[in-house]
Amino acid sequence: MGNGSSAEIKKFPPQERDRLADSMKGKVSHEEINFIVNTFKGMSGVNKKTYLDIAKQLATTFQINGVNPDNAETTFELFDQNHDGVVDVKDFAQGIHILRSGTEEERALLSFRALDRDGDGFISRSELQSRIQHLLKLSTTQAKKEGQPQNTKKESGSGDLNDVLARQGEAAREDQMDAQLKPYIDRLNEILGSSLVDNMFLTKKISKDQWSVAAKANSNLIVICDPYQSTHLFKGAHETVLAGDPATLASAMYSDGEVPEKVEKKKGDVDEVILQKVMDNTGLKINCAEARSKNKKK
Repeated sequence: MGNGSSAEIKKFPPQERDRLADSMKGKVSHEEINFIVNTFKGMSGVNKKTYLDIAKQLATTFQINGVNPDNAETTFELFDQNHDGVVDVKDFAQGIHILRSGTEEERALLSFRALDRDGDGFISRSELQSRIQHLLKLSTTQAKKEGQPQNTKKESGSGDLNDVLARQGEAAREDQMDAQLKPYIDRLNEILGSSLVDNMFLTKKISKDQWSVAAKANSNLIVICDPYQSTHLFKGAHETVLAGDPATLASAMYSDGEVPEKVEKKKGDVDEVILQKVMDNTGLKINCAEARSKNKKK
């Protein structure tokens, strides 16, 4: 989501380190400031590539969900407040404080600045839509990672035939899981991409004050503004889809208990009961059937 160019990164002077530590007293410790500067290799900031490379180190010290290798890209974009492609030491320190113990107002302002890509003091429909679609893409990628077997062998060149066959079997299983999950993710992307934006925009643009009120009161926006939750929207989606028994779930859809013949799911079919369960697991309060009905009427 960067603008393709990065600001110049300079050395971070010791006196600046002390000034920042004083200004953040009671929020981020002097030791934590030192750790940030040292992890940034003494530089005033880091670009996205470097940030993604050091995400694990940062997560080890700042053990909060917002700073996690899995959602490093989302956190970078949240902390890059002026959209210059660099998270500086001050940006990171302030972001850590807000994610860890910031007020609702501070969290709302942090997310507002991240969304206001052109810096005009408003969030446009296209800015929110672009952000949500980007988060859905990241969430889908993360869901696929979570669905992969943990014991899959990554090494190559093994001469052991059993290892080769095991890897081929795991690859086939992953392909099958992706095939089963994809229709659900596609449908959820369609529903979320329209519902969240449509429910926000009664006007062409949203001001900082309007966003602040909405971000504190709207449970769906609270999820979207959280770097961990938004990157893990589809957490457990594989398990939810794969655990669904077609006959049992089909029965639940008919109040009289009678299931029509041919309830077996075809490849690419989406079971609406499972779809809603996956949606419920995202933490978002959206009724899939109602959202799809509204989309069809447009």
